[in-house]
Amino acid sequence: GGEVGRESHAHSDISAARYLSRVNASFAFVGSAVWDAAKGVSGSSVAKQAIKRALIQQAQTPVFLADSTKYGLCNPWEIARLNEFSFIVTDDGLSEKDMRAVSAAGGHLRVAGREPSSRMMLVSSKQET
Repeated sequence: GGEVGRESHAHSDISAARYLSRVNASFAFVGSAVWDAAKGVSGSSVAKQAIKRALIQQAQTPVFLADSTKYGLCNPWEIARLNEFSFIVTDDGLSEKDMRAVSAAGGHLRVAGREPSSRMMLVSSKQET
């Protein structure tokens, strides 16, 4: 059972969160339509919130994939604070001021294209602390 999104074809109801809460993952790559240093990552529905929370909690290394054009916005349901992710992968569209705000909020930024090699090192900050 469950609901599948018409456009995304993703399993998108609370039963997906129940399923994911029983999965152990090395990595979880989480995206969102909005994010902000002060408000963190938020979602547009309770179901999306529950699904993404389950992914983050069950992953050894949760990674937030963040589009800079979606920065500075928030939705009603908080999914996670930025410091709950091992790191945040984004493009080079954030201003220096916004990058400092993300770092001050505990976010560990990785800017695509700025890494010294074509492969980003996937190191969990959870293990570093």
